Amino acid sequence: MMINRPRDIYDIREPYLGEDTKNLLALHIEKNRDGRLGMLPFDANMKYFDIKERINETEQIDLFK
Repeated sequence: MMINRPRDIYDIREPYLGEDTKNLLALHIEKNRDGRLGMLPFDANMKYFDIKERINETEQIDLFK
């Protein structure tokens, strides 16, 4: 797994993998034996180290299929 904050680190302002970059903390799963790869988006308020998963109600995916 790799953690990335595209707006804070690379100053990316346009959507990043379909997500708004404001307060985005992206958890990339790059190697998963017999599993899925991808990115899990989180909202991160680093001032208070408050991290919450972003949930898209219309496109929820079962990651354990």
